[in-house]
Amino acid sequence: MYVALIGLLTVVVGGVPAALARADSRATCRSGQTLFHKRGIRAFSLERVDRSDPRNPLPHQVIYACLRGEHRPQVLYDGAVGTFTSANSFALSGNRLGFLARQEGGVAEDSSFGWVNIVTRVVKLGQFNVASPANSPSDPVAPDAEVNFAIAPDGTVAVIGSDGLDQEVLLMRALPRSLGKPRELGSSATGDIKLDSIAITPTTVNWTTTAGVRQEAPR
Repeated sequence: MYVALIGLLTVVVGGVPAALARADSRATCRSGQTLFHKRGIRAFSLERVDRSDPRNPLPHQVIYACLRGEHRPQVLYDGAVGTFTSANSFALSGNRLGFLARQEGGVAEDSSFGWVNIVTRVVKLGQFNVASPANSPSDPVAPDAEVNFAIAPDGTVAVIGSDGLDQEVLLMRALPRSLGKPRELGSSATGDIKLDSIAITPTTVNWTTTAGVRQEAPR
């Protein structure tokens, strides 16, 4: 069944117009809670409400970015309905803004690493840590209390993930539509990797220990 409303085509599903399923006010570049604001780029979080079931509206968070010269925000990460989503570790690397999004709901707590190209507006995401009782052996499990990263011109990401003294150096390849599963290149159980030392070249990933020893692994 199709109903025309003020020149817009609206599909009616189960008696509720689909266009009204998330009938929140339009996000603007002044909306929400600021998460990052630098070099004319603002990232922010905004709570939205799914009203597909009018008797049980469910909140969720959407992470947006307003890029230089843009007046309409772009979605970076849309949290699942009924969960709580946050994002942190925003940093610019070359022409990309990287970040870590964390989604919590019930006993599950998952994180994804992503970036947006501030020139082309392309966004890519990849699962970073799946901490759920129902996860499979193929799901990535990486320390994600803190992340430091460097992004190569081709979009591949080198990340140091840490959780206390537990540290891992990881590589996430840029795939056509996403970032690949993190692959471990090195690790430390004693916290002796300098978090701000991560670097990536066309062929290698490099980092330095707190003792000043340079480490290197092929991409």
